[in-house]
Amino acid sequence: RLQGFCCCFLLWLTCAQTQAVNLKPAFLSVNSGQMATLDCNVGVKDSHATAFYKQIPGEVPQLILYHHHSYSSPYYGPGFSSSRFSATINSAGTQYQLTIQNTEATDTAMYYCEKWFTASSSYIHC
Repeated sequence: RLQGFCCCFLLWLTCAQTQAVNLKPAFLSVNSGQMATLDCNVGVKDSHATAFYKQIPGEVPQLILYHHHSYSSPYYGPGFSSSRFSATINSAGTQYQLTIQNTEATDTAMYYCEKWFTASSSYIHC
């Protein structure tokens, strides 16, 4: 039974569309108390949300927020709020911008943006 599940899972993964997501700048240094801005170009406007993550070395990534052009505001992960973190989207729905207000030493980390892409709305059945 597990073998069948793995087969479906692998087939499903092969249907994922190849799409680049770019987060810029690659390196950003600001003084404490300043604002930091990261731009994520997802390339396409679709029905899937875009998420931003923070990862401190040696720890698991933490969801900061996820947002979509159809949302009135982003949804925040545990421990993150609009008091310091915000996201905006360009009118084309392809460029997401994460802003961190009043930066702190604890904001030092790797940041990622993530978007799910699919090639079609078809389902694969085993």
